[in-house]
Amino acid sequence: MADELATNLGRRSAEERVAYLLIYIVEQIKKREVGRDHGYPFPLRQQHIADMTGLTPVYVSRVIKIFRDSNLVEMEGGTVRILNHPKLERIGRLK
Repeated sequence: MADELATNLGRRSAEERVAYLLIYIVEQIKKREVGRDHGYPFPLRQQHIADMTGLTPVYVSRVIKIFRDSNLVEMEGGTVRILNHPKLERIGRLK
């Protein structure tokens, strides 16, 4: 896991880093069967995402806006909903 995280920070673009993190977190939530069709609990703020991806909060905000505008994700009210899982996985280079 440490090698994967180092690769995530060192070799991926900002979009790839955030996509990877979102998919990873949602997959972990699914394993616990906490999510629902209308979204998954997502208490992380942009600062948390920035810290985990090595980006600035401003850059994270831009990436999330790109994802929203592209209808890949919805994030509001402490929940996240992946609208286009395959495309987000491709961006995060998970498949």
